[in-house]
Amino acid sequence: MVRFVNLDGKPKQFRRQMAEIHFDIKPDSVVCLQGSVLAFHEHGLQGRSLHSGKINVEMNDPRRTFRLLGCESIAVVESKPSDNPNAPCNLYILASNRNQQK
Repeated sequence: MVRFVNLDGKPKQFRRQMAEIHFDIKPDSVVCLQGSVLAFHEHGLQGRSLHSGKINVEMNDPRRTFRLLGCESIAVVESKPSDNPNAPCNLYILASNRNQQK
């Protein structure tokens, strides 16, 4: 679960956004992009809408491991084969669609 709080740790109230978002997975890391919260786990990610909490993206590949390397305005994700962690990695850049209609 992701819970949005204010600087005092109290639940933040939104008019057009959910204050809590529940995930079907146990995330290793979480990043908030425009309109979505992405929760990363060892073999993929699950993204949920900030407005409805519904899944808007999901990826699960047990043949690969995924790790969030960092996030500023975009997220950088590393992917390696599960059976060979010393193999070369792939890097993915995830960015939100800023022109998305509301």
